[in-house]
Amino acid sequence: MAPPRESWTDERLDDFKDHMDARFDAQQKHMDARFNQVEGRFSDMDGRFSDLTRTTQILIGIIGTVLTINTAMLVGVLGLVATKL
Repeated sequence: MAPPRESWTDERLDDFKDHMDARFDAQQKHMDARFNQVEGRFSDMDGRFSDLTRTTQILIGIIGTVLTINTAMLVGVLGLVATKL
């Protein structure tokens, strides 16, 4: 193992700074790409939840309509039975 240098020249410090800047820039690009990927997945999930909400509203509307028709038919049958007694 080489012994560590005791002094850092301005040139070496500048090289080190440039190297660190390049590494941070590369890391930032990686993080930006990951963020965009996650953001895209959230957009997909928003679309799926919108579809699920629309489907749920349609199903609740159908169930409400069927229950209303059944109630009307029951009232009609009870009225018919009451008038025939």
